[in-house]
Amino acid sequence: MAPQVGEEFGGFRIDGIIGRGGMGVVYRAWQHRMRRPVALKVLPPQYAEDPVYRERFGREAAALARLDSPHVVAVFDHGEVDGCLYLAMQLVDGPDLSKVLETGPMDPGRALAVVDQVVSALGDAHAIGVVHRDVKAANVLLRPRAEHHDEDFVYLCDFGIARSAEIDRTSETSGVIGTVGYMAPERLHGESATAASDVYAVGCLLWVVLTGELPYRGSQPEVIVAHDRAPIPQLVVGDPRTGAVNVLLKSLLAKDPRNRPTVREVRDRIREIRADVPGSAVAAVPAGPPRHRRPGLVAGVLGAIALVIAIAVAAVFLLNPGVPAADRVTRSTPAGLACAPVAVADEGVRAQVVCRTGGETGELRIAALDDVEAATAYLRTGAGTDPAGLTVGKCPGDLPAKQSWSRDGHRGTLVCAVLGTTTRYAWTDEEHATVSVLDGRVGTPYPADLRAVEDFFAALRFA
Repeated sequence: MAPQVGEEFGGFRIDGIIGRGGMGVVYRAWQHRMRRPVALKVLPPQYAEDPVYRERFGREAAALARLDSPHVVAVFDHGEVDGCLYLAMQLVDGPDLSKVLETGPMDPGRALAVVDQVVSALGDAHAIGVVHRDVKAANVLLRPRAEHHDEDFVYLCDFGIARSAEIDRTSETSGVIGTVGYMAPERLHGESATAASDVYAVGCLLWVVLTGELPYRGSQPEVIVAHDRAPIPQLVVGDPRTGAVNVLLKSLLAKDPRNRPTVREVRDRIREIRADVPGSAVAAVPAGPPRHRRPGLVAGVLGAIALVIAIAVAAVFLLNPGVPAADRVTRSTPAGLACAPVAVADEGVRAQVVCRTGGETGELRIAALDDVEAATAYLRTGAGTDPAGLTVGKCPGDLPAKQSWSRDGHRGTLVCAVLGTTTRYAWTDEEHATVSVLDGRVGTPYPADLRAVEDFFAALRFA
């Protein structure tokens, strides 16, 4: 069994959980022998029972231990305890890039500096034959180098799903590993990960940090087709430097891997652009019709758009200031459910009900908060649902563990997670500033409860 917080695990003391993923749980731990904190990745027992995987894991861990790079999370040790394989890694106290981007895209100077360091990390990895396979914002950690240093210091992490190039060519695979939003076209056709596919993911990452959005959006099938056939996205060109970034994006996101640059060439090009570009000179605005905008109008247009959006969001509450919290909960309640008010215990919650769901799932709890921002914050805190994703399995529609949803005029953000042994879906209703939390059936541990929770959400309807 996986270790619990407070327990001893071999020569480690388990101090907390950092995150969960498809390959196991990452803990904050203390290594007694070396007297240092570590990030301890513990794989599920079934991996240790597979002799082919055990051998692959040992070879992979050895390859990662050879990876000496200032911008890669270091692997200290690996082994097996109580039937579970583990990796002990450098503990980095800092947010991942996806959390940083929740407040909006980075200014171009900072974005280029971050991607520059990611490329440096990949260069060190590729030099010893290690391919990352899952470069994305969530796998980039940021930590200030020192209090007197105002530039981010970047670490590329989660090489736990990496393979050395040799292992990837010679071993069987059970499916594509990676994240569809960042995945190169050839990988979506079943080809093995290569240095060129990592370069493509860097192109997606560069677009994300500059715009706050993935280069291609939609359902998973739509994104797959877009990676394969859609035009390469471009920024609005307001000056020659922005044009240089567009040229770089075209090369990074080339459909044919043979047309992509090496990581060395990418690093050199980014540094040329950074040397030429003052921090705010790149106009990080996705291109789109109309394309004849004058450069001087870009900032004003963006400001006006942001103002309109802010007014639209606020209008829900400013135009209806007298809507009681209980009524907002009622309007967010799916049709056909019997619900009863319950006492409010969480700070910031104005009204709350619990609904009977029919026995295949646990309770559905719906809470009204002060506004949309409070509802989103509650999704992470009071709802106990930091969207790290399911250990195995996915949200409805085979999409990632955090996504937008809409139905019958209601819309918001959906996350799914595993808390202990229970599947949890939680979603916001933006118009009414509510959060709904649906748990799996008590006594039915994940993943057996997943389908019922998934089906319940898929069947939601609103009067």
